[in-house]
Amino acid sequence: MKNLKKFISNNVLYILLFILFNIILFNFLSNYSVIKLKLQFEKTTDKIYLFYDNLKDIEKEYPFDDSNMKVKDVVSNGTTYEFIIPNKNVNKIRIDFGQESQKVVIKELIYKNMLYEELKITQKDFNKVFQIRNDIENVNFDENEIFFDSIGSDPYIASYNFLEGINTSFDYKFFLFVEICILIFIIIIKFIKQKYRKMLYFTANYILFLKKKSNLLTFFCCVISGICIAFIIEFFILKIIYSIGSFSYLRFYFFSIVFSYISILLFFDLNKIVRYRYFIALTLLILLVSGKFSGSSLGFYDGMLLDNTKDYKNSTLLGTPRGIRGDEWATEKPLYFAQIMSENKLEYFNTNLYLKGGDMVISAFAPVKDIIIVTRLDLLGFLFLEKDYAFSFYWNLRLILLFMALFEFFYLFTKKNAWYSIVFATCIFFAPPIQWWLSQTIIIMIYSGLYFIVLYNNFLIDKNKYREIFYSIGMALFSLIYIFSLYPAVQIPLGIVFLTLLIYISFENRKEFFTNKTFLLYLFILVIDALFIYRFFSKSAVAINTMMNTVYPGKNRPWIPLNWDYELSQIVNLFTSIKAPNFLNQSELSQFWIVFPFLPIVIIRNYFLKRKITLSFLLFIVSSLLFIISRVEYNFFIARILFLGATYPVRLTLVYGFGYSISLFLYLFEAFSETRKENNEKNSLLLSVIVFLMILFFVSFSKNILEYFLSIKIGLFLLVSFFVFYCYIGYNLLLNNNRSNTFFLYLFLILNVSSTVMVNPLVSGTDSMFEKTLMKEIRRLNYDDNGRWLVSGSPTIANLVAAQGVSRISGTYYYPDLELIKIIDPTGENFNILNQFAHLDIRLSNSNKLEKIKEDTDIRKVDGTNRIVYIDITTLENLGIKYIVSNEPLNSEIVKKNNIKLVFSSDMDSWKIYKLK
Repeated sequence: MKNLKKFISNNVLYILLFILFNIILFNFLSNYSVIKLKLQFEKTTDKIYLFYDNLKDIEKEYPFDDSNMKVKDVVSNGTTYEFIIPNKNVNKIRIDFGQESQKVVIKELIYKNMLYEELKITQKDFNKVFQIRNDIENVNFDENEIFFDSIGSDPYIASYNFLEGINTSFDYKFFLFVEICILIFIIIIKFIKQKYRKMLYFTANYILFLKKKSNLLTFFCCVISGICIAFIIEFFILKIIYSIGSFSYLRFYFFSIVFSYISILLFFDLNKIVRYRYFIALTLLILLVSGKFSGSSLGFYDGMLLDNTKDYKNSTLLGTPRGIRGDEWATEKPLYFAQIMSENKLEYFNTNLYLKGGDMVISAFAPVKDIIIVTRLDLLGFLFLEKDYAFSFYWNLRLILLFMALFEFFYLFTKKNAWYSIVFATCIFFAPPIQWWLSQTIIIMIYSGLYFIVLYNNFLIDKNKYREIFYSIGMALFSLIYIFSLYPAVQIPLGIVFLTLLIYISFENRKEFFTNKTFLLYLFILVIDALFIYRFFSKSAVAINTMMNTVYPGKNRPWIPLNWDYELSQIVNLFTSIKAPNFLNQSELSQFWIVFPFLPIVIIRNYFLKRKITLSFLLFIVSSLLFIISRVEYNFFIARILFLGATYPVRLTLVYGFGYSISLFLYLFEAFSETRKENNEKNSLLLSVIVFLMILFFVSFSKNILEYFLSIKIGLFLLVSFFVFYCYIGYNLLLNNNRSNTFFLYLFLILNVSSTVMVNPLVSGTDSMFEKTLMKEIRRLNYDDNGRWLVSGSPTIANLVAAQGVSRISGTYYYPDLELIKIIDPTGENFNILNQFAHLDIRLSNSNKLEKIKEDTDIRKVDGTNRIVYIDITTLENLGIKYIVSNEPLNSEIVKKNNIKLVFSSDMDSWKIYKLK
């Protein structure tokens, strides 16, 4: 009995966690059910609808309505569709099978309550529960398959006693699995809490042993360590665990590089690493570029074009190309390659893409041979490197600059503490918004802004005139880079955060803030910036004016305040690289981990303890202001004061998240640097439990988050496990001692890295874009007899055709081609449909003139930015089209009458090339 009491007293926290886990988890599990349908249709059907009980009195009112409905798009025959329904609503259900008269087969109909075994609906069950049938005839059964004919416009089956008509049994295996998982999770927490000191001590001794040896031996050990880890990943983790069969030298080479450099960070003296950091960064860049590595999703083309040339090598070495990053692989990067593959390389105005020349700086800031290219350091490789290496240089240089800028910033504000600077920089580097928006200019804004701040601080405190000149040139360069990132929706609010940092530095060095030296600096930067801006406007004024007068993006974006549960959506960050949510795309959903509400608690508490406005507190206030603005309706007065007219709430999340992250890390460094009273463990634990319960309470009202996790097999277990982990790291932050803060920092690092390490694929080269049989044939035909190309059927393929260096019509237009619009819409009645950023799909009409009939509309708006335009043969000739690339055969009468010749077709792809004579 004594031993039992002792065990309970020593493990009371873990016992409470176990009980709490079970109460919460099984409360969630018992609230939802899943209905699975595996269907086969004779004809094409767009959607399947499942209605469930609206909880109104059946005798008084019909129990189904659109507010209690689930819809699934029909993908293909034999696909299984899952409908997640609250238990309280599942007793009355109705399943609709489209509007076509056809034969339908229900191959499987399964009911699954989370706590009960899966139940297949048999013939007996079906006849018992689905007695209501509308426009359904000839119901037959074959084993568990159900056959019937839908004969009208509203075929459905319904039940008013679904649960009463079936028998389910408790799932003891699942229950046991959940209990074991909970126990293992709690044991791991306890083990880490008790043993992490010994683990760190052993690792530290090993590192110290190596640091005492010669630099050459340590370097050799680092390389060997990197190779060994790469070997384990390639031959054990990828081959055995993930069943990736073929060995890849390039993949092995990549992992050897990465883990060798990580070993260098661990085993070498940090002072030496800091001293030679830019040499180390340069060698890393050279090694990555030599392997043509990038994280682009251009491998998505492999699913669109299957016919490869004999020289083709799969570009994607590891991971999954992200379709959602279409702005990178499908629109932006093809324009980059269009610049270097065309006959007139790197021209400012590309006549292949616009009839009278398209401004390539306004269009995605593609590489150009102009002085303005110095404002985009990552594009410099396109001036002198072959396309694969130039693309790798572009991708890796921006990553290295980002990490180095983060390091330099924290190295400054942690008073040259290299280890904290590396860890802090790594956390932000792997933060979800950074990795999901990796190809966009937010990366450029962050590294240019941070470098400017560091150089500005060094300029104020340094007395060496040569270094002062270097700092001045650096500030002028990075101010230009920031200005020419050309995305005011993020630039302006992020500028508020950077301005806060500049004001703080200026105040700290107020004696040096306005002297002759600083006056010359401000004047120098102003003149340089003005000269480049003048150059830019003198070249791009027409394109800027055209873009500003478009319907979209135009001058302003609609201001839509964020939903109340948007911040809770960061819970999904950890899983979006594995399963995409259906309520918002992964990029828009990605957020910085701000450890809310623990961060506000510790920052405000720290302020009242110190009675001093620290930089961490100042950034917290500014970020909180942006947070509040993103939650309220548009306020003209605030927008004018803060210049926020060009931004919108969902972009503010990137900025205040970044500001909160810096605030958190600066607070942590203050905590590490000062001796302060440790907070009461019981109070911190109680507060963490309250936060845990509050998060669960609010999440229970968030339909999107619940449905996302319910769609995963063990989603609710993952959800509650994550809550416990999240509150545990918050608990360590609240404790506020060096041990708990260190533990928090490492857990927070793990959280960030694990959230995004699988987001971007590992890619080598660009064969997925260029070693396609269709693309090779386009280049050959254009070389033999060049002309303008029309691509019909996909703006994405049209952009890929443009990347081959040919002159094309259709595809993505960052701003309208007004000359093109005049030709395809001479009356101007569809001008507003075309006057915007648009993905144009231009097709040859099936008649000899434009006919405004349902099947062949001249200009059709598909959705927000997609447009389908039908043109007649005369318009085709007016556009100077010589080749047509189409994924559907052209009308045989038109082909014959106009002497159009089929010059290429593929057995594997549907795309064909026609030539006009």
